Amino acid sequence: MLHFPRPFPDELLGSLVVRACRENGLSHKELVFSLANVSGTYSSIFLPSYVRQLATVTKIDVEELVYAHSAFPYIVSFMANDLAARLKALVLSRVGISGGSFHSLTQSVTNGVAYRRLCRHCVQEDLSRFGTSYWHRSHMLPAVHYCAKHRQHLEETRIAVRNFGRLWSYCMPHEVKGTCIDFGLPAWVLMEIACRSGVALEKHVDYRDCWNDEYRRLAEDKGYVTPGPFIAGRQLAYDIRAAYGPDFLAHVDCTYPKERNAWPALMVRPCTKGPFSPVKHILLCTFLDNCSSGLKLVSQIKCGRKPRDNFKLDEQLSKRVEAGLRRLRKRLHLLTLTEFMSECSCWSQYRHARNRLPKTASLVEAFKAVCRTNKAR
Repeated sequence: MLHFPRPFPDELLGSLVVRACRENGLSHKELVFSLANVSGTYSSIFLPSYVRQLATVTKIDVEELVYAHSAFPYIVSFMANDLAARLKALVLSRVGISGGSFHSLTQSVTNGVAYRRLCRHCVQEDLSRFGTSYWHRSHMLPAVHYCAKHRQHLEETRIAVRNFGRLWSYCMPHEVKGTCIDFGLPAWVLMEIACRSGVALEKHVDYRDCWNDEYRRLAEDKGYVTPGPFIAGRQLAYDIRAAYGPDFLAHVDCTYPKERNAWPALMVRPCTKGPFSPVKHILLCTFLDNCSSGLKLVSQIKCGRKPRDNFKLDEQLSKRVEAGLRRLRKRLHLLTLTEFMSECSCWSQYRHARNRLPKTASLVEAFKAVCRTNKAR
């Protein structure tokens, strides 16, 4: 007879499944077969595909189970109401695991969380209260590296979140070691990110008809304006990367190589359609709510192409022309300058900057001299 425990407060469904496996002496694959009579092994710790079976064995309403013990409310927190409703119906109507996993639905969480995290104070409290520790869902959200309850840094373990079906771990938090990752961010910033993420997790965020308008207004109030009707999106993206740091943004899968079309710039454009991942909304709101007011110096980011390094270009082209003089020496007198420079793969670059390429120009004169000598003969 399968004995299935009930979930603890803020316990992730994946943690509940781990406890059930331990208490029944079953592997994850065997437990899934007992629940759904299907030999499937893939499952997300954030939202298992066999959630209806879990609701049955725990005697908890499936909607309550999804909203209180999965990452689903966080995933849809910034989505339009109609889209969130369609995804909710999809999750609640799933029977068994034959329809596949919720992998694509949980990507906004798993892409920003590589390993499981824990709070040592929560571990001790859980052991005292329940006799065991468990994995808290509020600790395993993108960009959350701070426990909002105990106001301390979370520890990151080496238990991977991705490919969880193949790398299933039966360890509980009190049985593993972790390390605190220092991104150099102030504790109050990490605390605010954790609190905002907790709000998104506990309930569906009050959806606004157009997030872009809200962010544009806030960015304008903070001084991200240009002489025209546009928001200084590039400057905003530049400042956000400077505030959080490239390492932190890369860790939460929010990095961007250039500011022009970076997600902060896109999120303040009027015609951009989402949805953006919840962590991007949270990071943008946290920054805009706390950055200083006043006109930002948008001139520090130069628009357009970078100025050409003529010295470097001259070195490159002169080497090509020199090689061409040796390679084509037997038929140089048969070529025009355009043909010769095209053979050297230099013509288009040389013709627009010939007055700024002295070394290359001297070699071109050598080519012309060879041509004149041959004609004189």
